[in-house]
Amino acid sequence: MSESLIETAVRRAREADERAQSVDDPEQAAFFRGVASAYRSIVDDAGVEEGSR
Repeated sequence: MSESLIETAVRRAREADERAQSVDDPEQAAFFRGVASAYRSIVDDAGVEEGSR
């Protein structure tokens, strides 16, 4: 079974968070934190509860 769009957004938010922590450049880290935030907004807008992800 393929992953849903919400599952994809959750996974990509986690990946972006991990990438933000792994880069040395503060500007790149800020970029990846922004990407993670955008994916979390998608999940929040979909009305998915934190515990059900």
